[in-house]
Amino acid sequence: MSHAQIRAARAYLGWTALELAEESGVSFSTVRRVEMPGPRAVRDENVTAIRAAFTRHGVRFVSYADGSLGIAGRG
Repeated sequence: MSHAQIRAARAYLGWTALELAEESGVSFSTVRRVEMPGPRAVRDENVTAIRAAFTRHGVRFVSYADGSLGIAGRG
């Protein structure tokens, strides 16, 4: 799950960073760190919690044969 996918999923759901923090149970500063490009100093369990929050709301993270990444939703 890339930083761009996280931002795209949040935009798809119309969530603010604070709403993502609340939905996932991680801190706002953690959300901001995972959305920054480059290496992240974030614990795996926080990334898992963020992914789970998106999954509960119908967002899937996809990777394509050409190596590009994206998101898919229910709608």
